[in-house]
Amino acid sequence: MKMDNKIYIHDIPGRLRIRTEAIKRSEHAAAAVQELLHSTAGVLSAVANPLTGSITVTYDVSQLSSTSILELLRERGYLATETEQCERAAVPVQPSFASTLLMEVAAPKLGKMILGWTIEQALSAAVAALL
Repeated sequence: MKMDNKIYIHDIPGRLRIRTEAIKRSEHAAAAVQELLHSTAGVLSAVANPLTGSITVTYDVSQLSSTSILELLRERGYLATETEQCERAAVPVQPSFASTLLMEVAAPKLGKMILGWTIEQALSAAVAALL
């Protein structure tokens, strides 16, 4: 169950949500990861959704950490390793016309507008302080 795409992780103590292609469109993989997590000490609940590729884990922070859950999922092939993620990230991406236009035209103009507004506000505050 090798993952060929990016993962998304949202982590707050006691609750971890992961999106991974490894279970997307696979009832079998979703059931297997859910069973794996349910058998892990400290996991209070685990729900794997094959439609979205999302895994939501609620766990006892005194017994388990999100890092150990993620490592378990990596070991079982549900998440890419950091090396695999870095290799995919190293593939150069060509900027779109819109992003190039934004970087070259709109961003400098927006920066000048914000700077002008900031100076205007500072001068108004200075004048008000003198009066």
